[in-house]
Amino acid sequence: MIGGYFPAATADRLRLLSIYHEETIQGMLQQIIEKWISSTNDKSEDAIIEELAVRAAHEWQRRTQGKKTGKRGQENYLREMEAILKRRKMIPQHIEKFIAALKTQMESEGDVS
Repeated sequence: MIGGYFPAATADRLRLLSIYHEETIQGMLQQIIEKWISSTNDKSEDAIIEELAVRAAHEWQRRTQGKKTGKRGQENYLREMEAILKRRKMIPQHIEKFIAALKTQMESEGDVS
């Protein structure tokens, strides 16, 4: 299964390393990911969601610059963002938090820098 997600050379190397370290590939990948997460300043989920909402609000401002969009345009954008996150397999709780944060950012359009 791993070969389907990684280039063959990477998968071969992982198999070899898993035998060498007497560890499963899944266990090795989990350790690597945990180490990588801790090296990225361990931002909380809420902080990451808030930052994503700010980015999405900037994109909304860029798209609507000089245009009148109204409530309908905002709702369409929120649905578009929700659909993107669902396709990216984000869990429903995170999507709800993101949409709420994005709505807040969009309502305070002038305050988003």
